[in-house]
Amino acid sequence: MSTDPSLPQNFADGVYGPATTQALVRFQQAYGLTPDGKYGPQTAAALSGPVSGACR
Repeated sequence: MSTDPSLPQNFADGVYGPATTQALVRFQQAYGLTPDGKYGPQTAAALSGPVSGACR
């Protein structure tokens, strides 16, 4: 959720907060990675790889 009042609610604001962490954990789970919410080398590789549609 945005903390900038000039942006719409749920607009991407560039802040790595709880919503980003939750989304990253869901992505990691869907791609068989350790769901720690941290953007590391394995997560980076999965994000730059083919899209599987597994993360919803």
